[in-house]
Amino acid sequence: MTKKAISIKDINTRAYASRGHEFELEYPKGQGLGVFLTVLGDQAQAVEDFEVDLADKRLQESLESAQDGKSTTRSTRQTMLDNIERALIRITGWRGVEEEFSPGLARNFLSNNPDFVDQVLAESRKRGNFTKA
Repeated sequence: MTKKAISIKDINTRAYASRGHEFELEYPKGQGLGVFLTVLGDQAQAVEDFEVDLADKRLQESLESAQDGKSTTRSTRQTMLDNIERALIRITGWRGVEEEFSPGLARNFLSNNPDFVDQVLAESRKRGNFTKA
């Protein structure tokens, strides 16, 4: 009988994504900031639930606007605000700063530093950050 290399029960990408991944924020030129964020992966249940709810909300808004004969185009500002919320749902903690983590402080931090929003979303998308091996 051949020994199996891995059990299907051991493969759970949602669980891995929910454990979080810590990374250091970088200035635009690549220099480390000394601030480390812990983020959930895109496949974490909390992230998926948020993304589905947001997409449903945007679809409903679009349908209502179309029924009223209004434009269904979202502004760049609205998209930027959505991206801050997308990043915020992924952050579970930080280190390297004096203040204790809170969603309110994190929202302010991301609002003032758009480059970091992109970094949070990018790190969350990297599936390799959330695998066992």
